[in-house]
Amino acid sequence: MKSQRAVIRASAADALGEMRDPRAVAALTPLLRDKSDEVVLWATLAMSKLGDASVQALGSTLEEEAGTLPRAGYLADALSKTGTPDARKRLRRALSLLGVDARTRLLAFIDVQDL
Repeated sequence: MKSQRAVIRASAADALGEMRDPRAVAALTPLLRDKSDEVVLWATLAMSKLGDASVQALGSTLEEEAGTLPRAGYLADALSKTGTPDARKRLRRALSLLGVDARTRLLAFIDVQDL
């Protein structure tokens, strides 16, 4: 996870997601703020496979990154894919923090019926 190469960090995130072990949240959380959008994408995809265990980290990071695309889109999509009531609540909260234009751009990343 500390490799200088983004492709290695992204591959590690993918592998952790495939294991579907909630303990992976601790290792994946720092990758949600990685300098590489590619790593953030793979970390959010991995987190979306971990269900309830990932909601706190995804929700908190989304609130911080809400106006930053594509990162906020990756985070919002991952939250919606967990399918939990808490995830939907956090997603609605993050959307409420945005102006109309930013909210519209963010909603393009997710399936609105997940709200």
